[in-house]
Amino acid sequence: MKNLAHCFAWSFEAVRHTTQFAQLLPLIVCLTVNDLSSLQASTFELSGILKTEAFKPSGDVVWSTSELFTLVTDGTHYKARIAKPEKDMTKDYLEVAFDGTNTYYLNAMLGWAEVQRASGVNIADNVATAVLTAVPVPQFPFAEQASVLWCAFVAPSYLKTFSQGDPILTPFCTGMKQGSDAYPSDFLKWPAKWSYHRSGEGYLAQLSYFTLGRQTVGSPPRETSEPVTNSIYRTMGSTVLGDLEIPSSGVATTFVKDVKQDTTRKVFEFSFAIQGKSLIQDSFVYQPTIPGITSFTEERFNDGKKKDFHFTYVGTNWLNLADAKRTAGYTGIATAFAARPLNNDNSRLQWSLFVGLFIVPIFVLIWRRKQKLQSN
Repeated sequence: MKNLAHCFAWSFEAVRHTTQFAQLLPLIVCLTVNDLSSLQASTFELSGILKTEAFKPSGDVVWSTSELFTLVTDGTHYKARIAKPEKDMTKDYLEVAFDGTNTYYLNAMLGWAEVQRASGVNIADNVATAVLTAVPVPQFPFAEQASVLWCAFVAPSYLKTFSQGDPILTPFCTGMKQGSDAYPSDFLKWPAKWSYHRSGEGYLAQLSYFTLGRQTVGSPPRETSEPVTNSIYRTMGSTVLGDLEIPSSGVATTFVKDVKQDTTRKVFEFSFAIQGKSLIQDSFVYQPTIPGITSFTEERFNDGKKKDFHFTYVGTNWLNLADAKRTAGYTGIATAFAARPLNNDNSRLQWSLFVGLFIVPIFVLIWRRKQKLQSN
């Protein structure tokens, strides 16, 4: 914005000292539009350190790990690659990405597969696992550390369509009943509030999600519904990249309600620090590259009525929805869901049997006793 202000100041000063205003005006407009378009459509690549800490109920750290990451984003689409700095015998790297249509998770395990096969271990053919979802927010319990990057660099554009306090999708799974074993479809919408480092624009200063929890207060005790913070993201520092001011570090903390203490306690803390940054001039493909035979978990068919509609298939390419419907996995789960209305009818039948076997005899008994009293 400072560059634009200097541009306007210089331009109007020039106009004040020249009679060629008509010739300068198109130049002023052109320069201004170019500056605005470059400001809004910049694609950049970041690299740095991503740290995860897990906490005991006492507040002590149970374990912590540091990973390297690279992130390419234009503020709406993104692809993050996360890997251990040392050799990881369980995975080579994982990627989380959104291309405007699908959100992807990819766990590449080529190195692990090679070691297992060299040791004579009989393992499956796939060298990677993957998950596809249709929601724009990354909701992967097994890659929750990517959530802090999403909050820092993508959440500002996502939040533009919402108002303060609206229930919105969360990238954090902590606090859900299933915890780290949850499916992406198990994630919930939580009320959220946020603030920017400048009034109404720029990167986020803070983003908080809330759970409506119940507490007993007062004398005599009464039950009241109070919001409980389940996660907070905070930007800790900023840096300049071209004409952009972006976060250079940030921290996301997740909480659960401690029923015994009637307080919240930390569960996880995810933090990042930028070490490298650059602008990207060329177009970028956000869909992750498949490294070989991959086991896919399909989550894009989930909705309010089909929350558990997920299935798997094996392949070497990401499938569109039409091709995913042609897999045996889709056929199997679709057949199972087609039978579910019968289960609902069975529930109604069970309820009818309950009424017939228990409720009706009670009324018959009452009627007979009434008739007996009247006859006496």
